[in-house]
Amino acid sequence: MSRFVPPTSAFTLGVFRALVCAVLLANALWEDLSNVTKLPLGLRQRMGTANWLPEAIFTNETLLIVIQLVTIITLVLGMLGLWTRLTLPTALVSTLLMGGIIRSMTSYYHINVATWWLLLILCWTPCADTFSIDAWRKRDTYAALRKRTPPMVYGWARYACWVLLVLVYLAAGLNKLRQGGLLWWDATNLRSIVYRSALEPSDFDFAAGLVLENAPDALFALLGITSLVIELGYASVLFSRRARWVFPALAAAMHIGIFLLQKIFFYDLVLLQLLFVDWERVYRWLQSKFNRADAAPETSAPASSLRQ
Repeated sequence: MSRFVPPTSAFTLGVFRALVCAVLLANALWEDLSNVTKLPLGLRQRMGTANWLPEAIFTNETLLIVIQLVTIITLVLGMLGLWTRLTLPTALVSTLLMGGIIRSMTSYYHINVATWWLLLILCWTPCADTFSIDAWRKRDTYAALRKRTPPMVYGWARYACWVLLVLVYLAAGLNKLRQGGLLWWDATNLRSIVYRSALEPSDFDFAAGLVLENAPDALFALLGITSLVIELGYASVLFSRRARWVFPALAAAMHIGIFLLQKIFFYDLVLLQLLFVDWERVYRWLQSKFNRADAAPETSAPASSLRQ
């Protein structure tokens, strides 16, 4: 089993916690939740758990500001690893509230949905055993805890995060085949997707997709086939060490290409590919660097000072 679920250390989960909180924090800082009060309630649409929220929340500017501040503060503390048993679940709930309110008054979008689920997984893992202020404040307690915790506990926690990302890409690839059939990658279909996205209003004032107006059909077909291969082949990261080097890099490149051609920026999925970095190896490399620096001999005193 360790062949597919390699053991790891607490440092890896600490990096996961910091990365996931940082990605969610970027979105929380970008949005202005209080602007929801400027929209008519008639725009509100059914949106999952946000359906349970009373209308008074959507018109109370002070409450919306408080929700956003709580989200930002708890994500910062979660990223730093301070009071993680409290801050991570609180950030989970406040992020859900904030995202649900915005989507209810605008439209459903995918950004940070996978990141939220990753935070949910991390709430149930020992992700603050190191690389956190909690572990620094209680060094002896957490050091003993890390010694008692088998490496496979951290390994399975990391694997659960990988499984979630695999489900995201596998669902995207299968949905393309379900909606467009086995010939979803056809050049005519890809042209319509790229051109439509490039012409839609967006926060980004460019239309790079229209540059391909005179491009051959073979290029669009290649783009479609490549995206299907990446999304359907992404599942191999669960079983192959080589795939963990290849497919995350390909997925990040695909999202950057989607941003340039379609003005859809999945910045979260680009950053989340860092979950496949071998952070244990990075940690050992940093340790060797610091140990080497500590072991460096001190500069000898000048001869004149020795004579004195």
